Amino acid sequence: MRHTNAHAAEIKLNSQRFHWNDDLSATELEACVGLLILAGVQKCKNQALGELWDEQWGFPVFRTTTSCNRFIDILRALRFDD
Repeated sequence: MRHTNAHAAEIKLNSQRFHWNDDLSATELEACVGLLILAGVQKCKNQALGELWDEQWGFPVFRTTTSCNRFIDILRALRFDD
């Protein structure tokens, strides 16, 4: 999480489209990993991320866990260094 938060701060300085308001918590990281696993279990390999959060056709668990934009920002900043 430390490397992800540091990388997000670095990206935020260089990008106007990247919004990193709060540091990533352990709970939020676990939730995002869980959503990635769920997407794999549901065979959503070639499905657009926005469709997973869709009101009509998406999965409710995605909408209740986190917003699509926050999920994308976490994936953009996710680092496994050390």
